[in-house]
Amino acid sequence: MRNSTGTLIVCLAAAALLSSCACGGEDKPEDGGDKATSEKGTDEKADDKKADDEKADDGAEADDDDDAPAPKATPSGAGAPPAPAFETRWDRYLRLAQGDVQDGFNVSVVTMALVEGKGKNRYGRGSKGVVLRLEGLITNNTGKTLYTGFLSGALILRFGGDVVKVNLGPNGLKPEASDAKPWRTGRARLFKVETFVSPTILMEYTPDSAEARLFAAYEDPVEYKVEAPIWSAKLDWLAVRGAAVSGKGTVFKAEGLRVGPRGKAAGKTAVNEKVDLLYAQGDSYRVRAAAGEGWVSQKSLIVPDLKGLFNGASPHGSGKTAGDDLVSITVNSVSTTTDIPSGMKLKTLEGERLFIADVSLENKGEKDIKCSAFFVDYGPKAQTTPIKGWNTVPGAIACEGDKLAPGSSAKGKVAFLRKRHQVPFTVGYASPSKGFPFVDIYSLKETEPYIK
Repeated sequence: MRNSTGTLIVCLAAAALLSSCACGGEDKPEDGGDKATSEKGTDEKADDKKADDEKADDGAEADDDDDAPAPKATPSGAGAPPAPAFETRWDRYLRLAQGDVQDGFNVSVVTMALVEGKGKNRYGRGSKGVVLRLEGLITNNTGKTLYTGFLSGALILRFGGDVVKVNLGPNGLKPEASDAKPWRTGRARLFKVETFVSPTILMEYTPDSAEARLFAAYEDPVEYKVEAPIWSAKLDWLAVRGAAVSGKGTVFKAEGLRVGPRGKAAGKTAVNEKVDLLYAQGDSYRVRAAAGEGWVSQKSLIVPDLKGLFNGASPHGSGKTAGDDLVSITVNSVSTTTDIPSGMKLKTLEGERLFIADVSLENKGEKDIKCSAFFVDYGPKAQTTPIKGWNTVPGAIACEGDKLAPGSSAKGKVAFLRKRHQVPFTVGYASPSKGFPFVDIYSLKETEPYIK
């Protein structure tokens, strides 16, 4: 058994004690479940089978499904949109994924992340875009032995009226239910699901609501069939780039707090430490721990209330001044612009803009410090330093030779090139003390990620 799988099982067990949606004490992975998590060919076979099913769908199959008497245990799908006169099997799954969440499975989700990266579309071709990831433990409580089907992640985006974007993904149950490895009632299995890639162009739009779901399509050998969502949680669509969250987590694995240029660690979390969750971006959280504030991996934390992360969460700041024994910084205001000052040579892409902070800097030490040592934190490992040559722009903070003498102060503007959709969380300074005092600047007004 691989170490990563063993770590996940331990994490899942700990999460079960803390989470309100954790599995019951009788849940246990089936024999062989651990080995199956390292098999890579299973999902590919499931994708091929699903593609074949789509090609094979015809009117006769649709009639068979409609005419077959539904067993009592089969979900009705009453909350889903009405079925068209004809639909392929895959289209039916997309429709039913919008329906009511059904019982029959006990789900404990320990990882929920909306990330931008590489993946596959539903046709198996590589692509870049937005992907929903869910990971955890699921127990078959249907009272049936399931021998075929799949468990998929589902991302539901609603854009006013009846405009709905539904994105499913390949089978993520480990091991998958089959004749050789039937999924018996009362047994738990691991799952790690990802939706197929949603195109990055969707980041141009803000949906009225976003929802993460688990969609199950399973049958027993006799008459039972389930095709319905079995777990659901609200998402903040902007979490792919950065969104405020509200909650607490417990450190499962000690990790450095990433903050400052190039994501340097300033302090470290401790095992079993309770931390405040401030923001989510992709598969990382910005947390407030005993050692300070910074970014840690989601896989290092147990979060007992994933469903409550985005409920009522709002941006919050920690003040306009920060410092240590050697320096003090103040952020007076922040703004953005797409106008590049004349004479500045910047290689920009469409949608990029300048992020400008009006700052004050005080040298409290006994040696010179740099006027240009500011940085902006855009997320884990996404810090950036000021634009070179900005000190020549009127109103920019500037010191002769880029050196500020002891006991002196300077005031002015500092600019950073902000890529499309990037959310600036903090303005900081790389102090000679090797620390990184920063001011939290996240706000809805100044971090709007889209060009209007």
